Amino acid sequence: MLKKIKIIALSFLILGTISVFAQDRAPDFSNITFTQTGKEGTFNLYRVNYPGGDAEVSIMLEGNPGERERETLKIFANEIFSWKTLTAKSVKLIFKKEGIEINVIPDSLIFNETELSPYLPAGITFFHAAYTAYDFRVVKDNYFIRIRGQYYGPDLLLKAVYEAVEDPVKYIAAHDPEFMIQQISEIKVSDSNQDGRINRLAEDLATLSTEYKNLSAAHKKLLSDFEALRYAYIAVTRKGIYGSKEPIPQSDIDSIIEIKTRRSSATVDEVYEEARSKGMKITKGKVALILNIYFSSY
Repeated sequence: MLKKIKIIALSFLILGTISVFAQDRAPDFSNITFTQTGKEGTFNLYRVNYPGGDAEVSIMLEGNPGERERETLKIFANEIFSWKTLTAKSVKLIFKKEGIEINVIPDSLIFNETELSPYLPAGITFFHAAYTAYDFRVVKDNYFIRIRGQYYGPDLLLKAVYEAVEDPVKYIAAHDPEFMIQQISEIKVSDSNQDGRINRLAEDLATLSTEYKNLSAAHKKLLSDFEALRYAYIAVTRKGIYGSKEPIPQSDIDSIIEIKTRRSSATVDEVYEEARSKGMKITKGKVALILNIYFSSY
């Protein structure tokens, strides 16, 4: 057990994480006691009693704290409270099977004359297994910026927080590829939605085109049927009461329609005169009948 504690202490020394601090400002974690305050699931919650500080310090673990927890807490607490510009509101250590999680809620945290604590609503979270790392969020201008990396001391960590607060977009672009991937994914989703709309419009256009072709064909057939009915009406009308008269030839009907279409204001007499001048053998009565049926012209 003591061997593991020494390894944790040694890892901090190798990483250079024990910052120089004026001893008269540091709380004393050399002689601490624990008071159980509750349970969360299988974890027991203890308040850490120590002299020389106002921050609320607590630990969570399965079982009861022993020498391992005392020494581990001493190592981490001494490191955290050595940050010269940090005033901690609370520090919690959670002893898990896979490692130790440490959460620090700052009451004040200053870097480059900037107060950073308002941008750390959930505090700073560390995790120690083979080495100590941090992973937490900075909240600025509706951006939730992930800050993570291996812990080598407060300066690099605080510099990252400061840069994220100063220019969230720039920091995200440079340090948080997952955010950029998410943005790209949203663009792809948007493109996918647009593609879906385009495909639906294309399907609608294809349907409309088919309907147009069907209607056009039906319309042409209707015109053809109507033309046949008009010709039949002319033919029937020209037959006498005894059925002795012949129907008007289609060629004569077409010629009279052509003249009237070209000369829309021409009267029956004028159309008749032009037809006769072209050698057509047609009576004025037949011309009048054709113009009446096709052009409602009397």
